[in-house]
Amino acid sequence: MIKNSISTLRRILKRISINNVCWEWKGCRGKLGYGKIRVNKKTCQVYRVFWEIIKGKISKGFELDH
Repeated sequence: MIKNSISTLRRILKRISINNVCWEWKGCRGKLGYGKIRVNKKTCQVYRVFWEIIKGKISKGFELDH
């Protein structure tokens, strides 16, 4: 569970640029180019954090497309 999910969501939305159908991450990126954000003292992939805030915990074996 993500603590302070509303403030985390606000932090994420401040760093997104939406162009037509593409949501571009403007914050920190990992070496493979995926967005990264620090949550609960842990560095996480943005698309996974966003999913967990909106939809809930990611089930084991469930693959998110980003």
